[in-house]
Amino acid sequence: MRSFHILAVARKNGQGNSLIELAKKCVARDINSRPNISEVFMTLSKIQSSTLNWDPSDELERIKLWNEFYDPRLSKTEIINNTPEDIALDQWTLFVEYRLKPETQNLCKRNQEIRQKQTIPHTSGAKSIARRRAELTEETGKEVSRVQMWDITHKKTDGSYVNEKAKEIAEKIEAYSSQQAVESTVNSPLDALGVVLGKEHPGRVRGLGMGAVPTVAFKNNTTRISQMNLGSSNDASTSSTCGSNVQKELDTVKAQLQALVSYIAFKEGGKIPVELAGMFPTQQISQGLDQESEIPSPRELGSRSSGASNKEA
Repeated sequence: MRSFHILAVARKNGQGNSLIELAKKCVARDINSRPNISEVFMTLSKIQSSTLNWDPSDELERIKLWNEFYDPRLSKTEIINNTPEDIALDQWTLFVEYRLKPETQNLCKRNQEIRQKQTIPHTSGAKSIARRRAELTEETGKEVSRVQMWDITHKKTDGSYVNEKAKEIAEKIEAYSSQQAVESTVNSPLDALGVVLGKEHPGRVRGLGMGAVPTVAFKNNTTRISQMNLGSSNDASTSSTCGSNVQKELDTVKAQLQALVSYIAFKEGGKIPVELAGMFPTQQISQGLDQESEIPSPRELGSRSSGASNKEA
């Protein structure tokens, strides 16, 4: 007799009432260490699988079995009596009751509508992205980025993409990634996936699977970006302050040059000697000659210079 693991059986035997309860336990266990939510749900996925002894192929088998034995013209009792040969009657009864619940039927209908709206189907099947990502991370020994997960879950077994739209997006991601100096494995709203596909919708993050939300998944990276922006702002503020000081010093030098030109012109009868003219900018000479009526002495030049320095200090 085949062992047929279904959600109803697991609940009846007390092996984990619901996914939410498992999530609460998982989060409560790691709450002090401020866990990454995607890692929490990756762990949760493993717990769920081991608790229910659930293999992804079982889900496909259940769907196939239900489609084969369900007939809308038959009553629930008639469907139960038509028990598959290799499945225990009690398990089949619980399974039929579960499938015929209004909540289950509404969920199935909703999932069908969602699948019909998908323009780019994924190839994960019944296995969650979080679980598959956890397995790949364990196999490779390194973190698998959401960019890599998107590519993996939109390819067929032969390596081709599920459709032309997926291929087009993959080519754009590859083009963007090839322009980066270093391949990044950090999940960020500004990574290749974020740039190509745009801003995430609230409540989910592409390539991270169940439970991941932008505010948590990108929290650390957003903080880094904010710090970078803050640093840039501080640098800009510092540059602005330095620029202001340089301008003050330049204005002081210009004023001293004009005063010097005026003094020389006064001593030379209103003209600047040819041998000295090349030492001063034309603008300074013209402005200095215009100020002949207020010609400063060498002592006044020194006092102006020291006065300007004192003001800056």
